[in-house]
Amino acid sequence: MENQNIPCKYVVEKDDFEVGSGPMYFLAFEGDFLILDIGTAPDPRILSIYDLNSRKEVYTDYYSKPIVVENNTISYWNPIKEKVTEDNCPKLTEYTSMGLGAELESYVLLSLNTFDKKELGEYRCGVRQ
Repeated sequence: MENQNIPCKYVVEKDDFEVGSGPMYFLAFEGDFLILDIGTAPDPRILSIYDLNSRKEVYTDYYSKPIVVENNTISYWNPIKEKVTEDNCPKLTEYTSMGLGAELESYVLLSLNTFDKKELGEYRCGVRQ
C-alpha cells in the first residue's frame, strides 16, 4: 500500500451542519442539544450549546470543570465578579507566590428548557494563570 495518495479536502455540503471554528471539544448530547467546550486554555473555558433543530448556537458561558449534564440540565462552576480576598480564598497567598491569580466561582444549574441559570449556593476559589 505504499505511495497511496488519498485526497483530503473539507467541503460543506447542502444539508451539512457546521458549528463554529477553532478548537472545539464534544462534551455531550442532551435531548436536541449539542454541548461543546471551546478553546485550549486552562479553566475557565467556554461552554457552547447548539440547538440541533434550529442549527444555531443558543447559549454560551464561561465554565470550570467538573461539568455534569443530565435530566435536561447542566451544572458547572461559573466565574463571578466578587473580589478575591484571603477570607474567601484561603490559598490566595500560595497562588500569588507562584505568580498565579485567583477567581471566585459559583456552582450553577442551567435549565436546557428555559436557559435560566441558578446559583446553587456553593462557592470556591479557582487558581488562574
